[in-house]
Amino acid sequence: MKLNERKIRAIVFDFDGVVVDSEPLYEKAEARLFAEYGVTIPESDWRLFKGLSDHDFFILCKERYGICEELTILQKKGKCLLEKEFRHNLRYIDGFEDFICEIRPFFLTGLVTSTKLTFLEWIFRNTPIRNHFETMITAENVTCQKPQPEPYLKMAELMGIRPEEMIVLEDSLNGVKSAMSAGAVTVAFLSSFPKEAFEAADFFAATYGEVREIVLSVASHD
Repeated sequence: MKLNERKIRAIVFDFDGVVVDSEPLYEKAEARLFAEYGVTIPESDWRLFKGLSDHDFFILCKERYGICEELTILQKKGKCLLEKEFRHNLRYIDGFEDFICEIRPFFLTGLVTSTKLTFLEWIFRNTPIRNHFETMITAENVTCQKPQPEPYLKMAELMGIRPEEMIVLEDSLNGVKSAMSAGAVTVAFLSSFPKEAFEAADFFAATYGEVREIVLSVASHD
């Protein structure tokens, strides 16, 4: 089936780097945390972490940098530092609020994130960010995280649609792989990586204005 022959019924978003401008805040909090252990994360390594769950991120860092600390302690310290950053500095990605308001009457909306539900709920209570989504898939809802296709296959199942009937916005390499593997129409949102970093995606967009143009070109309604 060609893209222009698809009936698009839903638009699904990743959270970090697509809905909220959180990636710089993660990097700042994590850099402060690892400095306590004498570790400076190379700039080139940050891209390895984008799209990972909290659990997978800290396991990778312990192994990669030889940090001799209990996983639960690292997670607790990291959460405290991150909450401070988010409480004062978390903002929407430019254009998201107008875009979500524009599409809501015409499409189902969903959020697929590797973030834990408890942390999302904390964000909705303690920052200007609100839950704009009809359906959410979080870290607790799947067995296999991104880049596996399970998160987006499960989202399609919950929405009662086929994966190819949704447009997915993802900014990470793992997220794009997950959505593509599930069969969704995939837009690589270029807030974290340049276009050249992605091996494949159906479309690329650097702004929500460009996302809007893609949706208009792909989606058809009777």
